[in-house]
Amino acid sequence: MYDAPDEASVEPTAGYEMAGVAVMLEKAFTGVDLTELGQWLIEYTRVHDDPRALLDLALVLESKDQPDAALSVQRLALLSQRLYRLRTQARHASGARVLVLKAPGRLVANTPFEFLVKDSTLHVDMLYVDDWTPEDRLPEHDMVLVAAGALDSNRGALAKIASLVASSSRPVLNRPAHVWLTMREAATRLLAREPGVCMAEVVRLDQASLIDALASKDDFRSLAGIDFPLIVRPVDSHAGRSLARVGDREALRSYLAEVGDKAFYLASFIDYRSSDGLYRKYRIVLLNGVPYACHMGISKDWMVHYPYEEMTNDGRLREEEARFIETFEHGFAARHRAALSSVARLTGLEYVGLDCAESADGRLLIFEISTAMLVHDMDSREVFPYKHAQMQRIFRAFDEMLLCAAHRAGSIDHMTD
Repeated sequence: MYDAPDEASVEPTAGYEMAGVAVMLEKAFTGVDLTELGQWLIEYTRVHDDPRALLDLALVLESKDQPDAALSVQRLALLSQRLYRLRTQARHASGARVLVLKAPGRLVANTPFEFLVKDSTLHVDMLYVDDWTPEDRLPEHDMVLVAAGALDSNRGALAKIASLVASSSRPVLNRPAHVWLTMREAATRLLAREPGVCMAEVVRLDQASLIDALASKDDFRSLAGIDFPLIVRPVDSHAGRSLARVGDREALRSYLAEVGDKAFYLASFIDYRSSDGLYRKYRIVLLNGVPYACHMGISKDWMVHYPYEEMTNDGRLREEEARFIETFEHGFAARHRAALSSVARLTGLEYVGLDCAESADGRLLIFEISTAMLVHDMDSREVFPYKHAQMQRIFRAFDEMLLCAAHRAGSIDHMTD
């Protein structure tokens, strides 16, 4: 059972105030060395039994590329406490309450919603859900947001979340059954044949099956269900981790020798270069079906990550991104209205992100859909002066989505001054 998420149950009992994901990521993103903070947190937690400090320490360790140590420290925190209150701009103790259901794990395991609600006037409580989470009831809430993403490592957590939210009479955003539709192979089955949509063939194979296919003299497509050139990445890989384009069997064999994961996604490579030879990749979010532009990356390389030196060093590329954002509603969004509407309608998700491009024949080329994409305002305002206002629009739209859910729950009266 849980105590209600009030001062006694979710606010710090010691003097430490949790920084959380948004603050820690921004420090790391802007080049702040977190070594000293990490050392201080280690010393602090030796003296104080404070799970909030342990969660921050886990974030420091992950930012320092120590994932195993980060997960161990996170587990220690969750053994002590699973329910936490996020610092927001809530003005009233009686304000509407958002309960965010998270899965234990690395940052990629959950929607990084902390950026989206920094300026929210709602109370935001976070519950980490695992096998030990009580099944009898959820903490008090006015609405639920499922943050756990569609990863193999989240199967247990999402199954438990599905059971927990089934008993809630309050609005539930991003229900687990809908979240699972964003798995790469599921998304391809769901969307690839929709008007205006282009998606690569995707197959999922374990390491042993791939090795057998490579050892065989038979046609690779007949064995693996896909042909070269192809994109390969480990299952549960995001943000470009171990992502590669391979052109033949020998390249794939070398890749498998370097990457020790046990299961992989293979996707046919679609050349999405524009007429000028550059690759343009977009991140879009849909909020209750309404599309918003997050960024546009332009690169000479097919693997476009954002931001990167090409964008930061070339003012012409940034000017093009600024125009893309400024004209998005009547430009990109209008051109791909049918495809974007299909994503919203068929996934049934209140909040979902897309990494995409435009194919040579003008369709929306979807690389990935996910509820756990990083949407943030950490980019330099000097280098990207047009980005801040756009991200604030997205944050306000996200908050409005939560406010509408609160209204449906009958809690809107709590938020009046």
